[in-house]
Amino acid sequence: MNGKQVAQDSVSIDTERSFNAESFSFTAARPFFIGLIAKDFRENDTGLEYIGTRHQQMGDGGVIMQIKDIHGQLVAVTDSGWDCIVVHHAPVQKSCADERNPVAGQDACRFEVTPEPVG
Repeated sequence: MNGKQVAQDSVSIDTERSFNAESFSFTAARPFFIGLIAKDFRENDTGLEYIGTRHQQMGDGGVIMQIKDIHGQLVAVTDSGWDCIVVHHAPVQKSCADERNPVAGQDACRFEVTPEPVG
């Protein structure tokens, strides 16, 4: 919130097949700027999860967020009005998930990295 971390997911990013909901409390004065860093587990730069197992797949992470004030009134929600930047896009081709020995950066398992914005 306004460049300061106010919360962090308590479930590790590498928990297999996890889905969780978190609630946090924090204080902020309006107007404020909301920044969110969302990550999904990946074993390496292929972007795949559970490589070499029957669960091998592309990442499937997502985020839904809503912020309410102390009175329970909705202040903000994630929706199509948010600006997002993907800093690690992988694999570039979905067929990478079908590779027996996926190699990051090769063939269908290419990836694209964009520097994370400062601040």
